[in-house]
Order: sequence, then structure tokens, then C-alpha cells
Amino acid sequence: MRVSLFAVGRLKAGPEKELASRYTDRFAKAGPAIGLELAKLVEVQESRATNADTRKREEAGMLEKALPEGAVLVLLDERGTALDSEALPIFSDASAMAASAT
Repeated sequence: MRVSLFAVGRLKAGPEKELASRYTDRFAKAGPAIGLELAKLVEVQESRATNADTRKREEAGMLEKALPEGAVLVLLDERGTALDSEALPIFSDASAMAASAT
């Protein structure tokens, strides 16, 4: 399975960029052994809209344009439900993901 990471905004030099780099390196090294390939990291520009709803819509549109055709989308948000490692494999099946979204 090819995995791509999409983010709003650009990582600036500093601890967050170093940590992200460390994890993508680890993924690239460990992933192939379990059938995962880190395809790419895409950073889209942050919206400059002053209204939060407009900003979210614009950023969502940029992310959607960057997705390849037929991609399975998994959204991560710090306010979302925390999943442990054992819960994540259900998302490798698109139909299971669609069922969990309803």
C-alpha cells in the first residue's frame, strides 16, 4: 500500500520539522517489510481567509485537488478519537472505512 501524507502549511526549520523527518525516515525504512511505501509528503498552502469556515473550505479544496484518483482518505485531528495500533488496520480496507464513517 502506498501512503502519502498531506498537510496544511509548511514545516519550518526547528523541532517539529526534525521530528517529522525522523518519523518519515523510520516509515520509509520499516514500511516495506509490512507492505507499506511512503509515496510522498505534500504540503499545501495555508489559506489567508480571515473567516475560519472559509479558511477550512479553501484548505480542504487544496487538499482534495492534491489527492490522487481513487485514494482512500484518512483524516487525523488532535480533537478526534484516539486509535491504538490494533484499531488502525480496519482502515486498510476502504469498505470498512466507509462503514465506520456512517
